[in-house]
Amino acid sequence: MKQRLYELLWEVETDVHGFYYREFKVFRSEVEVGQYGKRRETELNDGLPIEMRAQDGYYFKYRGAHEVKEIDGFRVKLSHP
Repeated sequence: MKQRLYELLWEVETDVHGFYYREFKVFRSEVEVGQYGKRRETELNDGLPIEMRAQDGYYFKYRGAHEVKEIDGFRVKLSHP
C-alpha cells in the first residue's frame, strides 16, 4: 500500500484550559491511523481511562484524523530515499 500523510487531532483538557493539538504522521491506511490514535491516547494518559486521568487535572482524547493532500495550496508528495 502507498504511504500517505495524515493530520491527527487531539483534544487536551486541563483544569484551567482546553485546546487541540495536531500531529502529522505517515501511515499506509486509515485503519492503521485509527489503531495508532487509540494506542497513543492510552500512552498519553499513562494507561488510565480518561475519567481517571482527568482526576489528575488533564487528559488527552484522540478526536480523529484525515489525509493531507495539500498544505497552503502545495500538493504533498512523499518520497523515501
